[in-house]
Amino acid sequence: MAPFGTTAPGTVHGPSAARETPQWLRARFPDLLIEIQSIVADGDMFAVRMLSEGTNLGKLGGVGKAPGPPAFVRAIQSVRGAVRAQA
Repeated sequence: MAPFGTTAPGTVHGPSAARETPQWLRARFPDLLIEIQSIVADGDMFAVRMLSEGTNLGKLGGVGKAPGPPAFVRAIQSVRGAVRAQA
């Protein structure tokens, strides 16, 4: 199951789920590349526009065949709250 809920896509609740999501994706898309295309911030809210690509090696929510052709996904993620940078 995805760390963000029982269906994908879903809402990530808390730092633990946020850290687990890349691991979950990497298990299904081992050659995953995510390109950050832009970031916009206003107060405690920011949005990130990204392009992701990779080859699917595992079913997503029980749907789809693996391995599949390379997948390309454009997405916008929005976050509200304090963000701390880690070295």
